[in-house]
Amino acid sequence: MKAKTRIILLVFCTCMTLTELFIGAEQTSSGKYTSSEITILKKIASNSIKNALKTTKNLDEAASAIGVETTELKQLCVALNIDIGEKKPQIEPVELPKTPAIPVKDKFARDDLFPDAILSYSGSTPYLILVEKSSHTLFLLKYDKGKQTVVESFDCKTGRNNGDKKEHGDEKTPEGIYFLINKYSRKEIQRLVGKDNAYQYGEIAFVTNFPNAIDIQKGKNGSGIWLHGTDEPFEKTSSNDTRGCVVTTNESIVKLSKYIEPGKTPIIILDTVNFKSRDEMNKQSKTAMELIQDWKTAWENKKIDGYIKHYASSFSSQGMTRNQWKIDKQGKFERNNEYNIDLKDIIILAHNGNIVVQFVQNYSIKNTNFSTVGTKTLYLVPEQNTWKIVAEQFR
Repeated sequence: MKAKTRIILLVFCTCMTLTELFIGAEQTSSGKYTSSEITILKKIASNSIKNALKTTKNLDEAASAIGVETTELKQLCVALNIDIGEKKPQIEPVELPKTPAIPVKDKFARDDLFPDAILSYSGSTPYLILVEKSSHTLFLLKYDKGKQTVVESFDCKTGRNNGDKKEHGDEKTPEGIYFLINKYSRKEIQRLVGKDNAYQYGEIAFVTNFPNAIDIQKGKNGSGIWLHGTDEPFEKTSSNDTRGCVVTTNESIVKLSKYIEPGKTPIIILDTVNFKSRDEMNKQSKTAMELIQDWKTAWENKKIDGYIKHYASSFSSQGMTRNQWKIDKQGKFERNNEYNIDLKDIIILAHNGNIVVQFVQNYSIKNTNFSTVGTKTLYLVPEQNTWKIVAEQFR
């Protein structure tokens, strides 16, 4: 048989049923095929059967796929030394119904869940702002006697690039605990950035205190992170369209401005808002509150060791290191008469294991008319299985 004729025959064989193909191969002994052609035909048959067994549920389906009866398929498998084993019918996986995710707005409405960034809130202003970057939603929250309420939620835009802000120019919106420290009207915005650029900031702008003391400890830098409106068409641009600021509509920023007290109103910026149970939140809040009370008592009683133990090794404030702060405080303890320290309107906020505490502090020296009242902010970081103060600010 000429080579060309053999090739045509092999191609034709692939269109035959496997039974016909294999029987034809066995007839090679009478001179119909050469030994090499027998090998090729068996290989074709073997590969076809194995493929059918892999891609079907049972022997019946495999036999049907290659055009033979089930008994014939078994015979072919024996002849070709193919182990079929006990091919059991495949059980289709049952897809269980997925539990629908609870929208953030609905979680706020529940009495048993609280955002884990807000451990305790009894501020001098009952309002705070919480921004969720992943959903581009700004929540105006109210806390009254332990009860949380979503006053209103607003659409907002954040940085062009995802992730936490690390450095100037990265066009990311920072994540953490901040305060809105200044408010600018349209006229003030024009004076600061020029009339040609003022349209980007809209009616009102609030300045955040980014980078805060914890950011600085971590080496983050940058500035000019504001919460503001815009004159640009809000719906026509991407939700990730800012250089790092949190931007909402002019109408929304005007509404929000009625609830914001510069220097007192926190703005918490998170990628995703996570929630915990009341018991978990109370436990963390109690631990943080006990620490603050112990710090206050040691200060009030002039116990320098008990006082300074609450400060982190990397503490820095007012240009002083931890050791310099200890020496300065020891001198004041020795010079001053007895005094009282009263803390009120305490808020305790958390992010990434760090704590920010703010309260109104009234410091008065006994038997004198001397007293100072202001807002103190403590920044605490994990150290030695507890939280320690890494910076403090008084205003």
